[in-house]
Amino acid sequence: MKRRNSTTRKASTVWLCRRKYKKEVYWFRCSIAYMYILVYLSTIIECKFNCSISPYLRDRWYLVNQPRTILRVRRKSVVFKEPGKETLRYKCAESKGNTFLLRIRDYRPGYHGYLCIGFAYIAYHARAEYSLVRLNDPSIGHSLMGPLLYRGDFGPMSLNDVCLGSSVPVYSYLQRTSPGCKFPKVLRHSWSTSIKIAWRVSFTKSDFTLTLMNGTDVLFRCEKRDKHIFQLRASSITSGQDGILCLRIKSIRNDPFYDFEIARMNSGSTEMGMIMTIPRGKPFHMHEDCDWIDSPARSEFLYTLPKA
Repeated sequence: MKRRNSTTRKASTVWLCRRKYKKEVYWFRCSIAYMYILVYLSTIIECKFNCSISPYLRDRWYLVNQPRTILRVRRKSVVFKEPGKETLRYKCAESKGNTFLLRIRDYRPGYHGYLCIGFAYIAYHARAEYSLVRLNDPSIGHSLMGPLLYRGDFGPMSLNDVCLGSSVPVYSYLQRTSPGCKFPKVLRHSWSTSIKIAWRVSFTKSDFTLTLMNGTDVLFRCEKRDKHIFQLRASSITSGQDGILCLRIKSIRNDPFYDFEIARMNSGSTEMGMIMTIPRGKPFHMHEDCDWIDSPARSEFLYTLPKA
């Protein structure tokens, strides 16, 4: 019996040791997998957020030598439109100063499209404000904005991989588009509003009318639009001063009371601090001068009163 018990104890000890070893191997493998996941996620986050385009550049531009082209520069994306050609929608992958690596994922089967460009401020040109320079060799499409193809299995490319200069100088001058924009057709009505100083607001094709509580109408002209954000100007709101409004307007779905959410993206000095004033005729740039554009803003609402 003693011998049998001794054998049983030995077998139990071996079994426990093996079980403990398997647990240790299991947790070791889990920790390695966890580390790989963290590294992968950090790579994704770095690739996604390691780029920001300066407010001075965020606007709607055109190439001076090709006035029908449109270059829309946003915080983390660049869109290039050429009449009759494919619209190129780039995401910013990496930046250093005013040099940007742009990418279109899966531009062609098995290939990503990359573009490296640099912005240089110029003061000697009669119309242009910046020079746009290509910093990698042309590939397909537009000589300045066309992407260079890299195989998708190469992994994420960096500025140092792509921005190696162009064998042939390719550049163009940039000019901001002239003021002028349109409101969506669904907005072109008169609305009741929760804005404290206003009795109602009205939209036409390119005008916005703010009717104050005392019955005074303040007429604004739509100057620039970037998705849901509108830059509006009222001429000569006071002596020698124009009034500026930067408004973010979004549709509200499935709400029984409100139709649109409207938020102000600027500080102000008149009409209870709602309207910003600037010298008459002074140029105003949305992403540079709408000083609350990147901050959360308290929303008001637009709605229609039910008919009696």
